[in-house]
Amino acid sequence: MKKILLTVEKLVNTTNATEIKSELLAHELTKDKLNLRQLRNATEITKRLEAYKRLIIVRDPLYRLLSAYRDKLEKGDQWNKYFAGISRKIHKNISADGMSNKLATFDDFLRFAALDRYGERHWHLYHDLCLPCTIRYDFIAHVETINEDMAAFMKLVGMKNITFPANYAPSNQTDQEKLYGYLASVPDQTIENIYKSYRLDFELFGFSKPLIF
Repeated sequence: MKKILLTVEKLVNTTNATEIKSELLAHELTKDKLNLRQLRNATEITKRLEAYKRLIIVRDPLYRLLSAYRDKLEKGDQWNKYFAGISRKIHKNISADGMSNKLATFDDFLRFAALDRYGERHWHLYHDLCLPCTIRYDFIAHVETINEDMAAFMKLVGMKNITFPANYAPSNQTDQEKLYGYLASVPDQTIENIYKSYRLDFELFGFSKPLIF
């Protein structure tokens, strides 16, 4: 979605969002040019909420948590020192061995997320982060059907001659096979705790309970 916004707002020299190859560039430009959190004027915020079409993109909480773990916490310092530090801190505080030099396992992370669901935005509860009970969103898109959903949304708002970027290559996607593989080493109690902690997100956006139930 960042690439679409950059294209529509003419902040990049292309009308084809798929030509923006750098995820880092898209992130930095969006953060610098389109970050509504930088707005401090309540009147301007209200004006935008009333005048703009309101879109929220959501994902099944378990898939979202695995995606966050794979992208942010599993790779270590070679990817991102900040999240590597968080990963080691999680392992130290959650695991039985209490070692501070090991990265968190997926089980470590889920046990942590069940307690820290209001923390880092990559696993912060949608209902608290995006306020769907306060903001009346015009359109809810699901990552699981993102191409179809965004085509419908772009038609709704009159976006023409703009191509929505394709999803990640299959090898990089957090799909069902990968989820089941990671969950194989996670106790049922941990998954149950995640469901209880993220229950509102599951129910508000129509996601099914984890299969252990």
